[in-house]
Amino acid sequence: MVARPTQTTHQKGQAVEAYVASWLGSQGYTIVQRNFRCRLGELDIIAEHGDYLVFVEVRSRGSGRYGAAVHAISPGKAAQVAKVAACYLAYHGGPWASRPKRFDVVAVTSGVPTLLQDAFRLGEQRYRYQ
Repeated sequence: MVARPTQTTHQKGQAVEAYVASWLGSQGYTIVQRNFRCRLGELDIIAEHGDYLVFVEVRSRGSGRYGAAVHAISPGKAAQVAKVAACYLAYHGGPWASRPKRFDVVAVTSGVPTLLQDAFRLGEQRYRYQ
């Protein structure tokens, strides 16, 4: 029997993001782009939902043994996501300039997604997941 190599963390993350993108489609989201990168970091998913342009942060944990995935997002991570979103808008903001924007989080624990709409806002110390 030949042992198969285990997935890397990056491969696991890509698989979860693909699953979440598909799941968001079933929730009425239209995916605009995945894995936008700039020098400040990366946005997992950018989508449209109703009138909103939504920046989606995906977090996952294989089990709840060390806490739910939703607890893996710190205020520092939220601030970084907001900075990368500003970078995205600087590059692609024309069509999105007049649209409202929102930051959602999809936390996947043990394969079960939990959606937190409007999880945090630019310039506010308001985090729904704490």
